[in-house]
Amino acid sequence: LYDNANLKPAHYHMNITDYHFDAMLDLFGQALTELGVHPDAIKDIAAATGKIRKDITTGCTVRMELAKKNMEKGKDGLFKRLGGQEGVVAFIDRLYDLIAVDNRLKAKFAGKDIKKMKEGQYVYMT
Repeated sequence: LYDNANLKPAHYHMNITDYHFDAMLDLFGQALTELGVHPDAIKDIAAATGKIRKDITTGCTVRMELAKKNMEKGKDGLFKRLGGQEGVVAFIDRLYDLIAVDNRLKAKFAGKDIKKMKEGQYVYMT
């Protein structure tokens, strides 16, 4: 089991964003509902879990702030070479176009919400 002192170090390098955290909260809620847990208990669990959000997402937040500072200092060369936000979005769109027709990968994405995955990657990469 996790102890509070280990939450941040255990998750620091996982690049967990608020998007990922919210997705897990949604899944927790779905699982608890399917198991017949009382709605008030589900709300209490969500509230308790929400209190650890900062510990879970800190690593990604720190890296995003560093990236933002690098951009402000003109140290965002790769991002610029990709064409900025428009280039990154075009790259992600093209990547998923290729995945959809690649026999090695398309089965791994069958039935997945590709639009939601792409939106999460847009946020993460831009």
